[in-house]
Amino acid sequence: MKQLKQLYNKTSKQTQLRLQELFDTFNFTSENIYNIADNKTKKRINTYIERLERTRTTKKQ
Repeated sequence: MKQLKQLYNKTSKQTQLRLQELFDTFNFTSENIYNIADNKTKKRINTYIERLERTRTTKKQ
């Protein structure tokens, strides 16, 4: 999983978008991908989401 993520991060944004379209055609959801992830990755994802939510809340005020 780590190797795939590293390869994904090294690709261009255009390729990432194409990959996402491919995932969408196979009905991969973020929940499915999240369930595959290990605990360390899940914690990082949750931290990122919390940070985004705080940023959005701050901008609304």
